[in-house]
Amino acid sequence: MKAEMPNEASHLSLANHNQDLLDKLVAEIDAFPDWAATVAFYKALHVVEAVFACENPARHGADHPTRERVLKSDKKYEHIYRNYRVLYAASMVARYMQDDRTNFSDYLTPQRVVDELLKHRLHEVEKSAAKRMRSPDRLTTIASRLPSPPPASPTAGSSAAT
Repeated sequence: MKAEMPNEASHLSLANHNQDLLDKLVAEIDAFPDWAATVAFYKALHVVEAVFACENPARHGADHPTRERVLKSDKKYEHIYRNYRVLYAASMVARYMQDDRTNFSDYLTPQRVVDELLKHRLHEVEKSAAKRMRSPDRLTTIASRLPSPPPASPTAGSSAAT
């Protein structure tokens, strides 16, 4: 019996599953910034695969180098690629560049993981990819899970118009 390729819905389900884990990791970000970076990348991977499943099933299910080549070479994926690539690089550092002398937090602090990888890079992948999906409403986004920063307070010395 031949196995079917995962479709958009199955990739979105896996992306959402990764989001559920990200929620737990963010709650303990100081202890697990490396794992948050890794899970963010794999969430982005499933978001990209959901797009490929919708737009071109022949591109679907590729390995990392093929997926990256498609994203990089097709102009319509330029914004996705620019942000996906940063997530991929951070996950590689998290997975393969640590040892007993180096720590992932020396590469990216826990707060930078949240601000740069999750709130910015992952958010941008999701936002761009959603435009290319059939069912973007089925994706649980990072923006829906992480609190927005508080509004900037007025600077000292400024006065409100009366």
